[in-house]
Amino acid sequence: MLNFLRVPIRRQQVALLVVDALIMLTSLPLAIAIRGVGPLPTDLPPLTIANIPWIVIDFVRFYTGATTISMVVFLSLFFIFDLYTVRRVVSSARYFLYILFVCGLACFLIPVFYYFMAYWKLSRGQLGLQAIIIALAVFTWRMIFFRFHHRIARRRRVLVVGAGRIARALLEEIHASFQHEIEIVGVLDDDPAKAGFELNGYRVIGGTSDLRRVARETEVETLVFAISRQNNPIDASLMGEILELKTLGIEVVQMPTYFKKITGRVPVEFVESSWLVFNQGFVAVESGPAARARRLFDILVSLGCLVALSPLLLLVALAIKLTSRGPVFYRQDRLGLSRRTYAMIKFRSMVQDAEKGKGPVWSAGKQDSRVTAVGRFLRRTRLDEVPNFFNVLKGDMSLVGPRPERAHFADALQREIPYYALRFAVKPGLTGWAQVNYSYGASVEDARRKLQYEMFYIQERSLFLDLVILLKTAQTVLLRPGS
Repeated sequence: MLNFLRVPIRRQQVALLVVDALIMLTSLPLAIAIRGVGPLPTDLPPLTIANIPWIVIDFVRFYTGATTISMVVFLSLFFIFDLYTVRRVVSSARYFLYILFVCGLACFLIPVFYYFMAYWKLSRGQLGLQAIIIALAVFTWRMIFFRFHHRIARRRRVLVVGAGRIARALLEEIHASFQHEIEIVGVLDDDPAKAGFELNGYRVIGGTSDLRRVARETEVETLVFAISRQNNPIDASLMGEILELKTLGIEVVQMPTYFKKITGRVPVEFVESSWLVFNQGFVAVESGPAARARRLFDILVSLGCLVALSPLLLLVALAIKLTSRGPVFYRQDRLGLSRRTYAMIKFRSMVQDAEKGKGPVWSAGKQDSRVTAVGRFLRRTRLDEVPNFFNVLKGDMSLVGPRPERAHFADALQREIPYYALRFAVKPGLTGWAQVNYSYGASVEDARRKLQYEMFYIQERSLFLDLVILLKTAQTVLLRPGS
């Protein structure tokens, strides 16, 4: 697992992305050469195997705009349509048709940019041929990758100190999702009763007195301390050994830091206040150019979406009015930045007075009998949340942030979940890191898991992470219907 601009990404995904980019760079010169239509770079070197990289570079320089547009569109669509998930392909033919569909969709979207940048326009024949070349090459590359990457990928060797519930949570996560990327060489614990004990198949092989020997014999790359520093302070001699290992290039981290790095979540139930205070992050409070840029981005995107969707919004409003009694819009008090209350606007998806006599209750999702027929469609397509753009324009919300919560549930969850109040350090968002990584939930445990994602966002907040979340939101809307 790697971190690119504070966003967790698997090494396998990096490999897929890099080769895809190379395919897209070379596909345009190949399509132009095959079609034989359009201007060519001057002074091209003779066509030999050794000169191919230089020929491609000359083409890319000559067609800089067309190359940039096609790469941005193709890579964005590949991300949105989930082509960077590391998984085995069930049906080769079906997978190829899926890639071909995504490439075909790119052919329809790329000409939109030509209205603004006509100088870089390609012919439809060149664009279609490029899409076919990309589909064939990407499919072939993925077939090779999915077949062999588990065999050739080198796993990172990790030693865990601690065999309690903190270590168990980390090892369960690694066992479930990262076996092909992380190799646990063993677990160390000073409790004699745990000697030889196994956690998720990983054995306790000694105590902290064996740290130097085990690290040397197993060629450890990362040392993870999965113990409470407050209850188990590190003595001076052990601290000296740890510092010595660091000088040898071994990464030394606490469990919450490592867990956050590989999962994109903060394990709030195992976090100590000192870790939150002294750990990097919590860039929630923005000022100056960064704050103005985020606000301008929120306004421009919100206005653009409302204008583009206005005909559809009129149809939605008409459908709600004709099929059920009550107003078109539904306003509900939510907690915003610093727990300030604001009225969140949505299309009404439930019957009128759905909570009359019941008080605030969590939605039962697809089984909720209060949801109208039109409302069920709006929830599945997430069109009910489009009026949230008005809240973004007013400044109550941002495009990206934690999901806005009601005071009744927030008060209850704050009593159950540690550090829950920290989610109010930023504005709530129309979408967020938790929404795109975790399905809808209506329980304390669901709220705990979503807070893990929200804490990661608050600590690692950046415009690049926001862009990734917006792309994943498009992926979620297109591929994973709501409740």
